[in-house]
Amino acid sequence: MAMEKKTLTLVAVFLLAGLCCSEAFALSPLGTPTARLSHGKLALGAEYSQSELGIDFDFTSGTAPMADFKKTKFELDMLTGRIGYGLTDAWEGYINIGEADVDSSEDMEKHSADGMVYGIGTKVTFHENVKLKWGALVQAKWAELDGDASGTSGGTPWAGDLELDIMQLQVAVGPTYELMDNVCIYGGPFWYYLDGEKRYYEPGWYEKYDMSNMSDFGGYIGGHVGLGDNLNFNIEYQLTSDDDALGLNLLWMF
Repeated sequence: MAMEKKTLTLVAVFLLAGLCCSEAFALSPLGTPTARLSHGKLALGAEYSQSELGIDFDFTSGTAPMADFKKTKFELDMLTGRIGYGLTDAWEGYINIGEADVDSSEDMEKHSADGMVYGIGTKVTFHENVKLKWGALVQAKWAELDGDASGTSGGTPWAGDLELDIMQLQVAVGPTYELMDNVCIYGGPFWYYLDGEKRYYEPGWYEKYDMSNMSDFGGYIGGHVGLGDNLNFNIEYQLTSDDDALGLNLLWMF
């Protein structure tokens, strides 16, 4: 009974976080850098992340030349479903699909957009002993977001339509260490790449920018808790010199 109450509480917290903080595309939850699904096993679940990113915007074309700029408070969240499959006892793959949106207010300017996000990933365990495993993972996500942008320039207000296309890639390597039965800690360094395009339209005017991340490398740390035979919960924190993110992951394995 105590375990059931604990499980329900964690599920409720997870869902409330996703419902109350839906603001969009972000550094994604990585989970353990080692595979956890044995051969033929399936996992179904959900992931949520909330982050603040540093993004470079480089002008490429438009009605008139515009200056490049940076946004250091690009607030993004993401809520996706996840399906994973154990390809071997040490190798698993997974896909994600969900909703993403963006909310950024900085320098008299506001961005707001939402849309679908899709992802794919894989992780492998390449060394293990009784309590310690080492592994690596690669995952990528794509998002197409639509919304609006507004602000003030020289005391004159402006507003128009916003489109964002974003691709994100993360590569991580590190250990997973079992502290006790059903409780592990994990983490390690990661490489991060973001590539995208921002398009802004209003009557008689348009602007187009390339988007890229300001920091390429970071690190993360997390905890994994097994809640019974099939339910698993992860919480983790990711950090680079220009970005930080909190990630949650809840999976049923069978």
